[in-house]
Amino acid sequence: MSNQNKLLLQCFRRGPHYPPSRILHKGIVVVTLNYRLGVRGFLCLGLPQASGNAGLKDQVAALYWIQRNIANFGGNPHDVTVYGTEAGAASIQILLVSDITEGLFQKVIMESGSVLSPSTLTYNPISKALDAARKFGYEDNEDRVKLLKFYQKISEKELSSLTEIFLPCVENGSYYSNTLLEDDPKSLIMQGKFRQVPMLITYTNSDDSINVDTFNTFPDNFDQLLPNNLNFESNKIRHRVAELVKEFYFENNNQNLVQKFLKYSNDLFIGYPVVKSALLHGLKNTHPVFLMRLDNNHGGRENTSKHFQNIFDYIYNKNNNKLEKERIANMLLKLWTNFIKLGSKLMISNIQ
Repeated sequence: MSNQNKLLLQCFRRGPHYPPSRILHKGIVVVTLNYRLGVRGFLCLGLPQASGNAGLKDQVAALYWIQRNIANFGGNPHDVTVYGTEAGAASIQILLVSDITEGLFQKVIMESGSVLSPSTLTYNPISKALDAARKFGYEDNEDRVKLLKFYQKISEKELSSLTEIFLPCVENGSYYSNTLLEDDPKSLIMQGKFRQVPMLITYTNSDDSINVDTFNTFPDNFDQLLPNNLNFESNKIRHRVAELVKEFYFENNNQNLVQKFLKYSNDLFIGYPVVKSALLHGLKNTHPVFLMRLDNNHGGRENTSKHFQNIFDYIYNKNNNKLEKERIANMLLKLWTNFIKLGSKLMISNIQ
């Protein structure tokens, strides 16, 4: 392969179990990576030993490795496209606003995830760490040094059993020289303080993110279902907003309750944050920002893949047993490979 080949980097929790033959046949070098999750990846105590975002820094380390080594594998370190779905997409947005990622990638593809989603950042990481530690018998206060020492004594097996979700945080830069995230990402994006690169932002709606048994009755207090990244001047205002949201999404709330919760969940965690992100980036980016939505019903209900892996599955599968699914896969593959190879030069027209 020539070292002028393009490079697609995937930011997943784990690499795929089969090679992406469709993309490889287009002359694109593909690199996948893993990164630390949970306590190991996102314990954020504002201390040098636990400054936060270790999982994201794993991704940065992989990008540095690519810059130093990818030419030996036929890749071009000056033409790197990073791609991620859901949490991976939010990770990319954080890397975009970080000062330590300058020059590490030139294009991004973000699917069904956004740093604006209420499930992306933790706003009280010390409280999260304290709650999780207490499940292991921690009985002290919120002292960060004591919390750190406690977590350092917990075995790997015990840490693996922890069910709490640890998320990225805004770091305390005064404690660590290589701070990855110094301010709220939304604020940085609105100020235009992010990597100016071509962006392809895509999303699908989830069909399986709702637990039917959990949402077969309507909750008494809808206030608890509002996004956790909203600020209200008073509980009265919060309750009023909850009532308006409830009225909008759950009119006649005894009918098709699960589907209504699904619609609310999709808008809350995927649809609105992704579209809002595309708008904010588009307002400040000097390069094109493309937004695409893949309808889950495309090609028939029986042909859809699960959850946020729709586009991933369409492109990565070697063979699609339905003619319509194969047509969509070829269309998506053409869109992606054109973006990876052309970037700012891409002009998307009607692809049949």
